[in-house]
Amino acid sequence: MPLPQPRFHVPVPSCVREEEEVQHEEELLRNPFSVRGWLRYAQARQRGPRPRLNQIYERALRELPGRYAGGTGLHL
Repeated sequence: MPLPQPRFHVPVPSCVREEEEVQHEEELLRNPFSVRGWLRYAQARQRGPRPRLNQIYERALRELPGRYAGGTGLHL
C-alpha cells in the first residue's frame, strides 16, 4: 500500500519496500522537519546501496533548508 503524499513535502520514492524503511518514512510524514528523524533514517541505511543513502540525504537537505546546524551529524 503506498504511503500518503503530503502536499508540500518531498515525495516518498517508489523504492521504499522494507518494513524498516516504511517506519522511517511514516515518521518523516508525521514530522518532516525532524533532523533526528532524518538522521535515524540515514544511519539505518548506512550499510545499504550508496545511491539509496544519497537519495535520503538529498531529500533531507531539500526538506530542511536553512535548518542544518553544525554538529548534528547530517553530512554528505
